[in-house]
Amino acid sequence: MATNITTFPPGRDTPMLIVSPHLDDAVLSCWSLIDQEAVEVLTVFAGRPAAPVSTDYDRACGYADSDGAMSGRLREDDAALTHHGVSTGRLDLLDIGYAAAPPRPFHDVSILREAVWSWIGRHDGQRTMVLLPAGTGLSAGLIAPAGGIVASQSQSPGDDSQNAPASHRRSLRLRALAARFGGRWIAHQVFLWRKRRGTLPLSPAHPDHVWVRDVLLPGLLEHPRADVVLYEELPYLWELPADDAVAEIRNTLDVQSSEIHLPVDQDAKMRRVGHYGTQLRVLDPGGQRLTDSSAYPLIERFWTMTRRPEAAERPSERSLDIR
Repeated sequence: MATNITTFPPGRDTPMLIVSPHLDDAVLSCWSLIDQEAVEVLTVFAGRPAAPVSTDYDRACGYADSDGAMSGRLREDDAALTHHGVSTGRLDLLDIGYAAAPPRPFHDVSILREAVWSWIGRHDGQRTMVLLPAGTGLSAGLIAPAGGIVASQSQSPGDDSQNAPASHRRSLRLRALAARFGGRWIAHQVFLWRKRRGTLPLSPAHPDHVWVRDVLLPGLLEHPRADVVLYEELPYLWELPADDAVAEIRNTLDVQSSEIHLPVDQDAKMRRVGHYGTQLRVLDPGGQRLTDSSAYPLIERFWTMTRRPEAAERPSERSLDIR
């Protein structure tokens, strides 16, 4: 299983994979690594529906339908990463705006796990490092807020909420509605509603980010040749940082973490984020923080995740049964 991580970043001799839920998350959240290290990026939700659909999110980004949106977003991602020499891989899974209502099929779980485990296998004999989203915001994923692990992906985002406080149950229901009826655009409207009501601390984590994290994290913690690091996501960290999400994971999975800050060249990051032009108006509507380099955080935050020494001596007592 993974050993204690002594150096981060580990240097160019250690293969590093940034698992990016969407076609912008790696640059938004891990620019300090992309700028300085030899990394690869795997984007999970880069697929398009078989028949074009038109969502509120696509139209808000200036696209008529999903075909136009995904073609445009792939061009943006190429401009931001591939044209600058970053090795990229993309899976054809559908993001939450296009997918059927939760839960995701086990087929999606298998595709994502196989892609990451195959990447590790291609570096035979080397230790590798895999970076996952922390799930910044109020989590309602498989790693349950009250501790313990929700047993099955077949549960909807609100199914494990009966023992949570009433305010959390309301938040989980809102997240479930956001997931079912419109993805990130609707999730942002939920955030604005909370902001007007003064309930900002219940800002939800992005469901796609939480799903990616929960599918991969437990297995990677047990992998003999992979170290795992969580990264804090922009723009969600502006509203609710990742500290609580990391604490939940640490307590639930019996792991220890070490927080690391890497400095950011704000001007360079803003220029690279600018390649995702169609997304900026929706990711930060009216705020203009993504087009102002001085508004970018001076650091990016990461957490190395390792099994506690006493836990490493015995088989894991907790696992995810994702269906």
